[in-house]
Amino acid sequence: MPPVSNISQLSPEQIAMLDQKLIEQRFSDYRGLEAWANENGLQLNRSSLSKYGQKLSAQLEELKIAQTFAKMYAEEMPDDAGLKSQMLNGLAQDVLYRVITQLNIRVQSIDDNSDLWSLLRQLAMVTKSISDVSRVDLAVQKYAAEVRAKQESELDRLAEDGKKRGIDAKFIQDIKTKVLGIAA
Repeated sequence: MPPVSNISQLSPEQIAMLDQKLIEQRFSDYRGLEAWANENGLQLNRSSLSKYGQKLSAQLEELKIAQTFAKMYAEEMPDDAGLKSQMLNGLAQDVLYRVITQLNIRVQSIDDNSDLWSLLRQLAMVTKSISDVSRVDLAVQKYAAEVRAKQESELDRLAEDGKKRGIDAKFIQDIKTKVLGIAA
């Protein structure tokens, strides 16, 4: 088993401080970062800082891409019956999956009970988040089905009214197709 990284032994507060410093330095000057870390009581070498910085940078880049994609999607696509919400829930589920993967990697490297309890608390937060996202997704699907049923009912009512007034059945079918997006 590979040796445990010094960074994995830092407290959450120390990791937050390190993350902030890496971001401020734009993931560069690891020699200076090593000196800063040692001045702040974090016994970290340049190699471990570089590896950690690369991982953090990649994670932030993935989040930026997901955020950009979600923003473009929200701006470009209409929100027909909650499709945006479903899309965003899908993105949230993807992020949660990545978090679970990272937790699994960390579980394999724990070496004492305090780390285990910390991971269990994190896993509890992730599972609650998954539950929340799933609940929202189900609510959106239910709402979308209700909206669709109301649209179909109203279009059927209008079609009957149109037939009574002598409107061509083909024209009514075309309207249904355009409003619902499918052949009704």
